[in-house]
Amino acid sequence: MPTKQEKPSSTARTLQSLAAPRRPGTEYALDFVTHLPFSSREEYGALPEIVDRFSKRVWLIPTRGTTTAEVTAMLFLKHIIYKNGRALEIVSDRDSKFNTKFWTAFHA
Repeated sequence: MPTKQEKPSSTARTLQSLAAPRRPGTEYALDFVTHLPFSSREEYGALPEIVDRFSKRVWLIPTRGTTTAEVTAMLFLKHIIYKNGRALEIVSDRDSKFNTKFWTAFHA
C-alpha cells in the first residue's frame, strides 16, 4: 500500500551556504573547543575559536570552563576588534539566546 508523502514541517528550512568573504579581517566564524583537560598553571578548560573566514587565520583564547556570551563578546573585542578593526559578519552555530546575549554585550 503506498504511503503518503509527508510535507516538511513549517520550521524546517533549507540550508544555504555562506557567501565568500571579500577581504581579510571583516568576516569571522566563532566556535568553542570545550572539555579540555585543565592546564597545570591556570586551569583553562575551554577555547573560543575565532577564524578569519578569508585568510583562515585562527585565534584560540584560553578561558576557564564554559564561557558566557558576555565574556565571549569581551574577548572578541579585546583580541580581534581592537587589533584588526570592525567585523562586518560573525557566524556562530550557537543557539539564538547565546547569539542575542553576545550581540547585546558586543554593542554595549
